[in-house]
Amino acid sequence: MKRLLLITLFVVATISLALGQSSSCNLPSSVVGICRARVPSWSYNKQSNSCEFFNYGGCRGNANRFPTKESCERQCLKKATVKLAKSS
Repeated sequence: MKRLLLITLFVVATISLALGQSSSCNLPSSVVGICRARVPSWSYNKQSNSCEFFNYGGCRGNANRFPTKESCERQCLKKATVKLAKSS
């Protein structure tokens, strides 16, 4: 069950990366959800401009959840850096 959940999360994150959807990075970070699974995950924190580790509960939560720190950084940090560069 956990393996299937991890695979599903990975596929969703990969598809989101391929489509270039950055809106997930603007959602609240580290939303655990109401279930009690402990799925290692990463979430982008806008205030610290970094990806932070948390244990996802396995249901609900939101799309600001990535299977690895690298996938979180690829999706969110690059876009945040571009926004900062344009603001200057």
